[in-house]
Amino acid sequence: MHRNWCVGLALCWMPLLHAQLTEKSESWTRLEGQYLVDANRDSVLFLMAQIQAAQSDTAKDRKPHPDLAEVLQFAYQSLSVGNTNAGSRLFTRALAVYRDLPPGEWLEVASSLQFEVDRRIAAPGATLHARAEPGFVLGRPLKNAYRIQVALIDTQGRTVVERPAETLQNLETVSFSLRTSGLPEGAYRVRYQLLDAEGKVRAWVLRDVLLSASLEKRIRELVEQGRKLAAAGIALKSPAHALAVQTVQYTGGLYAQALEGPGPGLANRLSPVAATLADPKLPNYGTDPINPGRDLPMAEWMAADLLSGNSPLAVKKGDIRLAYISPQDQSMLPFRLFVPPGYEASKKWPLLVVLHDAGGDEGSYFERYPAQDGSSQLMKLASERGYVVAAPSGRGPMEYYTNASRADVLDVIDRVKECFAIDEKQVFLAGHGVGAGGVMSVPMGASSRFAGLLAVGGQPLEALDFSKAPDAPLLFIQGGADEIFGVTAARRLAFVLQRRYKQFDYIEAVTGDHAAVGVSALLQGFDFFDAVREGKWKPSGKPIPLPGNSRN
Repeated sequence: MHRNWCVGLALCWMPLLHAQLTEKSESWTRLEGQYLVDANRDSVLFLMAQIQAAQSDTAKDRKPHPDLAEVLQFAYQSLSVGNTNAGSRLFTRALAVYRDLPPGEWLEVASSLQFEVDRRIAAPGATLHARAEPGFVLGRPLKNAYRIQVALIDTQGRTVVERPAETLQNLETVSFSLRTSGLPEGAYRVRYQLLDAEGKVRAWVLRDVLLSASLEKRIRELVEQGRKLAAAGIALKSPAHALAVQTVQYTGGLYAQALEGPGPGLANRLSPVAATLADPKLPNYGTDPINPGRDLPMAEWMAADLLSGNSPLAVKKGDIRLAYISPQDQSMLPFRLFVPPGYEASKKWPLLVVLHDAGGDEGSYFERYPAQDGSSQLMKLASERGYVVAAPSGRGPMEYYTNASRADVLDVIDRVKECFAIDEKQVFLAGHGVGAGGVMSVPMGASSRFAGLLAVGGQPLEALDFSKAPDAPLLFIQGGADEIFGVTAARRLAFVLQRRYKQFDYIEAVTGDHAAVGVSALLQGFDFFDAVREGKWKPSGKPIPLPGNSRN
């Protein structure tokens, strides 16, 4: 917990008059106040990703603000020395300027206040407790008046419970109670709004809540089933038994957490100011980790089947949400698996491992890449082509497949190979955006694991020694209208990859934006994987366009 006054860099406590944030750009790198808690890391990285997208957009449409270079330099320097608090505030200021919102005291207030609801799942009639809490204080009274409004809304956006607005005199914790008496079971959201003196909404965020009369009992019973499985030593029977037991335990623990806290998922952790400044035009790859209708029946069936002496993974096909204990730190990590309808353990099957983009999770490729009929493009193609598919969590929505998150990818491959009939010579790796960087970084030092690599619209976060590039062929697909990872950067990277990979090809979609090329590349990717399996794939030989021949 930080208790220092403006730690690090040139960002120190300054005379009050000069330290305050104003519309004048000379104040944008100055930070005042005392940090109370560490900034949410996922929110900081989310802000950074939004900045990068805004810079790409700015490069195409208008000149960037001349004073933002220093702000962003300080922001990145702050992160490099571990000062996430300073980085968060500076990224927020830069993003506000990109959104044509002049910085001022309102932005300090919006940046400081975090919002949390005490549980994700509750029984009808329960009282929900919500809290707006500052991450830092300014050390002075607020000059302007602000109010916090909290309400419970239904899935149609209609207010069903609303609390009187609380006036904010200083940056301090404000608590709210929301009674759900008389409300039917179902999905709701708690809405937080920060209002200025004129009633303008300066920051907002939504937190999901599910009211159910039966879920708590089922969750408690599932947790108890997990204890029985552990006590019986069933996990020792085989890797498949162990994976099923760990899945039951993970699911029970996940939902027990939702009974007692806000629950997992980027949407329920993202800071209000990050949610407010997010560009609604950018794709959202996050999926909801709390889906009782999907998860509880599966885990309950697995538990019952295991306790009956069976191995549920021996017969289960289709879309499966699993979890395992990481050998890195003993944490429980989820992953998503698809077993095609025609799967039989009597023969070997190809395995495709997919790495999600920034803000995504293990469900992204399954739920956020739709076919024309709205179904999952990934599962549709995997069914038709006969592939087992695994999607690691990567340890979070804003990780970049380095260190522990890289190990997660390799660990998931090992678990799937232990439990299913996988051809070790036909393991393929694909990724989009940040996941594309993972496609380039994960095989370094593990080149023999992969038969082919597909990278779509992204690059590694860290500099890689491409002289150690694997022998596996790499297909790099880029959207010509990608608003997040621009064509100029893609072409420059492609020139490097072409020199370092023995088998490499670059395809540029003329009109595809970031989301569209992510979907269309799946079909091209499966064609590529099939050709590699059949020994028929060869680079097209087409030259990579020069970087200067694009507008971004």
